[in-house]
Amino acid sequence: EAVAARRALMMTRADSWNLPPFCRVAADFLAARIEAAPEPARTLPRRVYLKRAAQAVRKVVNIADLKPALDHFGFEILELGGLSLVDQIGVMRTATHVIAEHGAGLANIIFCKATPVVLELFNPACPQPRYWTLAALAKCSYGFLVGRHAATPAAPAADWNTDYVIERSEFEAAVAAV
Repeated sequence: EAVAARRALMMTRADSWNLPPFCRVAADFLAARIEAAPEPARTLPRRVYLKRAAQAVRKVVNIADLKPALDHFGFEILELGGLSLVDQIGVMRTATHVIAEHGAGLANIIFCKATPVVLELFNPACPQPRYWTLAALAKCSYGFLVGRHAATPAAPAADWNTDYVIERSEFEAAVAAV
């Protein structure tokens, strides 16, 4: 997709550890323009689980075990990479609850309008405060859950980019809490 602008503000580098407040202003500006554009009415999910793409690293490999809890609490599983920019922003503008596997898709919480609750899922080797910082800027409530390494012959030990398992009982308790 292409986005046209009469004026753009650029940073020398994106730093989601320490985002300047104008990032929220820019996100609200872009979202307002998208919301004002005429388009067919559509229903967007209010509770979303942001799943990483099948070819991605650092993904939850037992999502089928977690799906009953997601269904029970009314979550829709989405891969943001398969949606247009307009739909990605729309999903985040209407979301009240976001559960997300750690990754770049979580940066979209900057577009949240409904002060949602965010639950971030980590593999055991990469918990970090990157999106906690962004959640604070977006005025989201934030929590996280750390899984356990899903050992494979190619990745016998946990590292930054290995897949992981989220224990069903811990997940159910965390989802009930949010």
